[in-house]
Amino acid sequence: MDHEPLLRAAAADQCFAVQCIDPRQFETTALGFHRTGPFEIADTPELFTDFRKQIEKHCEARPPLGEPSQINCELPEGLEAGEIPTLNSLGLLSQSKDDRCLNRFPGGQTAGNQRLQEYIWDEDRLRVYKQTRNGMLAPNDSSKFSPWLAHGCISARTIADHVRRYEDERVENKSTYWMIFELLWRDYFRWITRIQSWTSSNRQKKTKRSTIRLVQPAAENQPSNRPTETMSAQINIRNASGSETSPRVLSRERLPNRGWSRTKSRVLAAA
Repeated sequence: MDHEPLLRAAAADQCFAVQCIDPRQFETTALGFHRTGPFEIADTPELFTDFRKQIEKHCEARPPLGEPSQINCELPEGLEAGEIPTLNSLGLLSQSKDDRCLNRFPGGQTAGNQRLQEYIWDEDRLRVYKQTRNGMLAPNDSSKFSPWLAHGCISARTIADHVRRYEDERVENKSTYWMIFELLWRDYFRWITRIQSWTSSNRQKKTKRSTIRLVQPAAENQPSNRPTETMSAQINIRNASGSETSPRVLSRERLPNRGWSRTKSRVLAAA
């Protein structure tokens, strides 16, 4: 449901699913972790508040699309469907269940829709979502929609549609707004990840170096003609949009006989 490519493909004479599995998605990163688990990108605001205000002013989530009425999924002659891979065949180990776990996340659209029905309508938990959403233990403290969202089993538009209907049929309050607010956070992080990924790939072209100098004076009662010890480190300075910034020298020094409790900091343009 709410899958526009599938809806369009279903209108064709033949439509069948092709699952492409890239083995690289199941490799580990250099640090040993498993990989699996309305703006142009460059125009994404650097602050979430600016992003949210523009979205709320100019955009509204459209209703989710329906499901195809029928799909002609007969495979062409000579084409074999093949086997659905298992976790073991992909080099992953199945996880054992811990009896202490209070949450279960079965996959699929059916399970995702059941969670929507349970949390919003059956248990009526959307009414108090803002007050309880940061709870970590009880299954219904927060919505727990994330696993199904992340795997495409339900869409953000589907959740927004349930929230609108809930506001019409039951109550509209801060909690119902906050559910949409959190979905905006999710979109914002996706956009920011994209822009930062783009920035990282161009780091070598757009980086200027700057120096942070930490000045530590000599100990108390030390002759004033003794050289002052210094430490230096090279850092890269760029703003969030990836554009270059002017170099800066940050200097921090301890006042004589005053201790570290009284300090002065200066930001000076680099020579």
